[in-house]
Amino acid sequence: MSLYSSVYWTKRAIIVLALIVFICGGIRLFQVVSTALIRIDTQTSGFKPERGFGSIDKIVFRSIETGGFEPAQFRISTTKGNLDADNLYPSEADSNPLANVYRIIEQPIDLSTTEDPLTIGRNLGFTQLPQEITSTIRRWSDSNRELEIDGQYTTVSYSNNRLKTSRQSIPGVFSTSDQSQLQAMFTRVLNELGIKTSLTGYTYTGEYLNYDIDSGKFVPVVGSTGSYYRVGAKRFYPNLVKNNEIASTRATYPTYTVSNNYFIIPNLSQYKTISDFKPSADIVELRLFNWPLNQDISSQNPNVQTYAIKSPRQAYSELNQGKASLVSISDSLTKRPVEIEEIQESRLVDILSVRIDMYEDTFYTRHIQPVYTFIGEINQSGKKYQLVYYVHAITEENYN
Repeated sequence: MSLYSSVYWTKRAIIVLALIVFICGGIRLFQVVSTALIRIDTQTSGFKPERGFGSIDKIVFRSIETGGFEPAQFRISTTKGNLDADNLYPSEADSNPLANVYRIIEQPIDLSTTEDPLTIGRNLGFTQLPQEITSTIRRWSDSNRELEIDGQYTTVSYSNNRLKTSRQSIPGVFSTSDQSQLQAMFTRVLNELGIKTSLTGYTYTGEYLNYDIDSGKFVPVVGSTGSYYRVGAKRFYPNLVKNNEIASTRATYPTYTVSNNYFIIPNLSQYKTISDFKPSADIVELRLFNWPLNQDISSQNPNVQTYAIKSPRQAYSELNQGKASLVSISDSLTKRPVEIEEIQESRLVDILSVRIDMYEDTFYTRHIQPVYTFIGEINQSGKKYQLVYYVHAITEENYN
């Protein structure tokens, strides 16, 4: 064989070998990518719903009376330009998503059901015996104050109307974001009043308020200047759905803006540290509806079950069809609550955010279940307003 022929066939062999390596590498790359995609799909939508609680009760939202207000159009204006949930699951492409449903752990009725509320009442300065509303609910009242406690679940609703006045708005010393300080303040209130409830693992919020005598409502203010100060606690759910360790969520509440768990104190100049206010004397309002849950994600815990939920696209479709519940309207800048009459001219709502949250109410229900939360915004006469809508997340066949 000539030198020319040898070179020729050597080049051909190298080309064939390179082609074989390229094809084999491509096949391997395809296998790796396919496996990864299958694994991702399995983690999110490949599992079947457990539905261990059977049919559950449908949430009854406390919708705002719209007074004829009906947006002509909802427009998707999220950061991503789609309906992917902010808490990373489900995405707009998920056709059969799941979410956890949590069973409220039923509490026994025993001696503490009666004795613990009596202790809390005494610590708040009530000297008279309470009125028995039911076998577990006790109510105290005097000329200025009201207290109601369900001893079975230690739910507390307290109001001191004498402290609700028009006060001077002054700079405050308490943080609106320091989680350790906010938690320490809430823990101190619970301990000094004898409320045997732990709010560990919660997200805390602090905000300054003014009191509107005409409406009888507390109004949030921007910054750290106000006449009152509110600390709220929101439960955190580390797992939105089993087998998906990425997606988490949080509790949401009937009015969205205010937690079911909070206390309000006056913002006074003598408050320099968290130990300067006295819970028994200084609390203006206290709400505590901390339903007991077991959030352990394991096969041994029957109190967490997965259910089929609607896709973000299905929930958005219901929003467009007028099947959503409007639960909050506020000024986007000041967070001031707004009456429906102020936005009657607006017809276009930009949807800025889509979330799956866990809905917690102020009355006992057997289960905590997910809802879609749509955060919208309207622009009217140069001012922006935030609208919050709830849509039931559980698919209809799972309801009683």
